[in-house]
Amino acid sequence: MAVAVSAGVGPVEAENFQQLSTLMFSQYGTPITTFKIAFILLMVLAVLPRVFAGDLPESPQLARGVVDYMGLLSEEDRVELEQQLVVFERNTSTEIVIVIVDDLAGYNAGQFAKELGKKWGVGKKGEDNGIVVLVKPKGKRGQRKTFIAVGAGLETLIPNAVAKLIVQKEMIPAFKNKKFYVGLQRAVDVLQSLVMEEYAVQDYEVAKGERQSFYNWIPLLIFAGIFLLPFLVFLYRARRYAVENNVTYWMAYSLLINSSNSNYSWDDFRSGSGGFDGGGFGGGGAGGSW
Repeated sequence: MAVAVSAGVGPVEAENFQQLSTLMFSQYGTPITTFKIAFILLMVLAVLPRVFAGDLPESPQLARGVVDYMGLLSEEDRVELEQQLVVFERNTSTEIVIVIVDDLAGYNAGQFAKELGKKWGVGKKGEDNGIVVLVKPKGKRGQRKTFIAVGAGLETLIPNAVAKLIVQKEMIPAFKNKKFYVGLQRAVDVLQSLVMEEYAVQDYEVAKGERQSFYNWIPLLIFAGIFLLPFLVFLYRARRYAVENNVTYWMAYSLLINSSNSNYSWDDFRSGSGGFDGGGFGGGGAGGSW
């Protein structure tokens, strides 16, 4: 079922455009400035996508976890996914809706998913705990889109970077091989686990190779502590001495090197030189194409 695109502009929009065009050429009988023209053009560009965008699909009469306008999934796969989503909603109150369309009605994928979530009322009122998983599998390379829109109440559990990771690691590789059910099943599994806090966001990133475990950093931290830190302290002292004694940094550095190679300590160098004594579906979600 294609989502219709309405190219018509209503009387209110037409009147607004007429007013804007009038403002672009005059204001109280005098030419307006270039700045004002640029500002008005930016406003027009911001309004145009919504003016010419088509209508979003209406919410199904019966609440469903999988709305497949294209018949992309087999009936068996659709029912299995839907049952999983229904049980999850009963246990957690979090609503995940999968929507498969063949057209975005003039919106980009992110706008479509978020506006659809608002229009359909995905998630519980006051909790903002809805997730819309959008798939548009039709088109040439780069025109096939997917997006995970995350309700404001879930953004701490599913940050944008993690939503992007789910799209890239779980969905698109399967979609490229036309295994849409597999990609959706994997994405749903991860989303549900994150919502239920079965594992932390950092654990998922580590598992997908996007974040190194803390233990992998231990050798580097030890190296920095043994070798790098004393060197940085050395440079800091040279810079501080240069500022306080009105000499160049390189002169202070040279004096410090010479003192360390002689029988004098740094304390001797400091005291002898004098003066070195001191002290809101908001913006959540991510998508991709294939």
